[in-house]
Amino acid sequence: MDTINAKHAIETDIIPTRENLVSYDIEINKIRERFDHDSVSVKNDLTSLVDKLLLERLKKYDKEPLPMEIFTLKISDLEYRSTVIENKLARDSANVHLRLNMLNKEVRLLNKLDSLATRLSTANLDSKVIDYEFFIKNTFSSTAVLKSYIDGLMEYAGREKKIKEAELATSKKALMWLVNGADSIPLFQDNTVSKFKPLVIMDEKYTAGLHYSDSLNPSGYLFTINASRVPDVKVSFPVEKPNFRQSQLVSSKGIAFSDAAGQIYFVLIFSDRGNQENKFAATLAKIYRSDGLAWSMNYQLGFVPREISFKADSGELTIKGDDNQQNSIDKNGKLAK
Repeated sequence: MDTINAKHAIETDIIPTRENLVSYDIEINKIRERFDHDSVSVKNDLTSLVDKLLLERLKKYDKEPLPMEIFTLKISDLEYRSTVIENKLARDSANVHLRLNMLNKEVRLLNKLDSLATRLSTANLDSKVIDYEFFIKNTFSSTAVLKSYIDGLMEYAGREKKIKEAELATSKKALMWLVNGADSIPLFQDNTVSKFKPLVIMDEKYTAGLHYSDSLNPSGYLFTINASRVPDVKVSFPVEKPNFRQSQLVSSKGIAFSDAAGQIYFVLIFSDRGNQENKFAATLAKIYRSDGLAWSMNYQLGFVPREISFKADSGELTIKGDDNQQNSIDKNGKLAK
């Protein structure tokens, strides 16, 4: 570049650009002051800050301009803090999914902040600041202050990540359990963690299985699953105790049905181990959302059930096995001959 062109570039591009960088930093600092003073989200203010033209002008001289990296770090910090403010009102919500989504978003923003701070902390700042002496002097006063700022944000992000990741683990655990008074009902298959043994888990709809007050005294149960993990339908029903005692849990199976509106439920609990007559013990419970347990009936079936289907017009339920084997149950629980 000849002397004339160089002088022109300095006067028309470089000097205005470095002044714009300082002005841009001042605007970010004003937003930070507003956040600190009012404790409100400033995301809308941050959106209006985006200056692609400034970045394009810088990249003519530097592919990774230090000021833009610093701006990105400052903005990421404010994005995270604003998100925490936005989520604060909903943090006590009973909706486990909502809490989990909020925490996942906060952790993603923290990871971004931590990554940006770490990158700048490990960069060779002493050599990078040489090209931006005017900017550093007018924004951080010195390289040492800039380094201290970056290290402070990196430490902050690390502390926050530990807190949020612990909260995230707690929320994920809460998602795996229903709470009914003093009882916790697992929404996963592990027969060692609770007296409630799930045989059916229909994701975000309902769960059914066997509950043992002791190893010889089982009962059936159905609980609906909702976002609060506090069931609005909770029903216990009797089963034939000799056929479903805890020592026989490995052979106990379950099938359930619910209509699309979630107003009626059927739970079939059965043994897939036949008796001497090659009959299979089964208990069928009919449950209404509005009225609870309608009835539960015990049967000796001639086959291992594979599915159940319901005819809403007649109230008839069909239990199906392999090889076209099936039995029909009328609306009162009577087994058709």
